[in-house]
Amino acid sequence: METTTIRRNVDRFIASTGKSETEYQQWATEVGRKMHNNKLDALICAKFQIYTVAHLCYQSTELPEMLLESEAVAYLQEHSQNPYEIAKMWLEAKSNELAWIDKESILAEHLRAFPKTDFEQNGDPNHLDSVSRSWFKKDGVNLDVQLEEINDMNLLGDYITMEDAIQFVMKYT
Repeated sequence: METTTIRRNVDRFIASTGKSETEYQQWATEVGRKMHNNKLDALICAKFQIYTVAHLCYQSTELPEMLLESEAVAYLQEHSQNPYEIAKMWLEAKSNELAWIDKESILAEHLRAFPKTDFEQNGDPNHLDSVSRSWFKKDGVNLDVQLEEINDMNLLGDYITMEDAIQFVMKYT
């Protein structure tokens, strides 16, 4: 009786591709991930009675009449079952978070070291010890000049004052 050697998938992969066992593990992991995603896609398709998940964009949640546009997102957050709509709202919220700008973020990005005398004249000299020395540079651009440049960029739509800059320097030592 002839014994047959049972060939494992890894052996067949190595024999047919000439690659290593490590490369097989990477390939098998990727195939498993794709199969899992396909199974999840099939479940979504069955739930929404669509052919492919690409059709989710056509399955929008019906909004009540007379709903203001500003209220639509809140309504969808509460009532949508569509993963496409939910993902779209999440991406928009993430984008808004990354684009969020305030006085501190502008100062953090644009404010550079300035002469110590600017702080002494415009800030409270009693707090001088609590401010990081890295903010001060003898030949640095004066604080008022920097603020003028920053405000000329009109990044915020609001004027950044000397007091804002002094408070920022004292807060972020």
